[in-house]
Amino acid sequence: MRSVFTVLLLLVALIAFTETVFAKELRIIVTDRIPKSECLRKTRKGDQISVEYTGYFEDGTVLDSSVGREIPFRFQLGSGKVIKGWELGLLDMCIGESRRLLIPHQYGYGMRENLHVKPGTDLTFDIKLLGIAGYKPDGSPEDEEIEATTASEEGEPETETEAAEKPTEVDAEPTPEAESTSAEAEPVEEVVEAAETLPHDEL
Repeated sequence: MRSVFTVLLLLVALIAFTETVFAKELRIIVTDRIPKSECLRKTRKGDQISVEYTGYFEDGTVLDSSVGREIPFRFQLGSGKVIKGWELGLLDMCIGESRRLLIPHQYGYGMRENLHVKPGTDLTFDIKLLGIAGYKPDGSPEDEEIEATTASEEGEPETETEAAEKPTEVDAEPTPEAESTSAEAEPVEEVVEAAETLPHDEL
């Protein structure tokens, strides 16, 4: 009885050793590359990313696909929410880039039972990176645009010379001649006020 148990243990160890030695490696194929000049930021652990994907079995049958859905698939890299093949295969990726991941079972669902995937199944995924939370399509931070807009709205501080050149209000009552001049200038004031409501590029 003990010898049978020993043989079984040796067989299990041999199988595990064989799988380790001859195990397939994760393959990453870039199918749509983004030029370096258009990629200011690549994915890294901790990023919240949005992707579009289609998964296939080895015979080409579709496992699952997000193509055509209104909301892309979102998850955080490195959080353990997806299979290991995705965690490793989607690092250092540019927004807009597409990759094909050839995922052996040890980087996929392994030998455990799954509703749609049999134990030991190798998978292929075509994945496109749609976005990284907090970054624009070119990879630049979104908050840069907000900071630039805020600075533009605030404007530069007023200098002492500019403040001195501003006309001061006069409390004295206008003379008849001044009233006449003011009345004649009213249409001009209306034109200016109307012009100020137009966008700057239309002036």
